Amino acid sequence: RAKEIWVNTPEMCEYESRAKNRTKEEEFLLNEEFMHLFVKFGSLELMNASSAPVQAQVKRLQAFISEHCYACSNKTLAALGKMYSGGGALTESIDQSGGEGTAAFVARAISICCGA
Repeated sequence: RAKEIWVNTPEMCEYESRAKNRTKEEEFLLNEEFMHLFVKFGSLELMNASSAPVQAQVKRLQAFISEHCYACSNKTLAALGKMYSGGGALTESIDQSGGEGTAAFVARAISICCGA
């Protein structure tokens, strides 16, 4: 579902350009590191989504995406937040990593960060 939304975007083109030279092992490790960001969000879930530690984690997520995937502007991050909590495999994967409700929590935190 997420891929359908992003398939012809500049972000997806940039991601594919960066990813084409990675080995399967590198992709696996990168995905593990990415999902660990959501484990951290899960540990912060009892805090207010606008709190400094949660907002710092949003910035870490944004920086990770920009470093490893594509330039992640606030507009792009806001769209990702909506996808994270939009249901389907992505939401399930985030909740599996961070605990039930993590995807919705991350989406709220991103919305606050981006003023969306």
